[in-house]
Amino acid sequence: MAQTRRPQHPNAALTPVARLKMAKLVTGDGWSVTAAAQRFQADPKTVRKWCSRYRCDGRAGPGPTGDGLGGYRLQLA
Repeated sequence: MAQTRRPQHPNAALTPVARLKMAKLVTGDGWSVTAAAQRFQADPKTVRKWCSRYRCDGRAGPGPTGDGLGGYRLQLA
């Protein structure tokens, strides 16, 4: 069965490629979180989150989790 790619939600400002580039600038090229956030028009808190994910598992932002939910985990009350 071929997997179809889930479209980005309308509020997603950056593509996965741009998030990865931003994370690499902060973690490898010495950019500050604030400078990267301004350059990519993102919130510094979001930039820190994406950089943390990149440091942990090499991707910046949601991705396949192996749970069949298309990369997004659901929080149930």
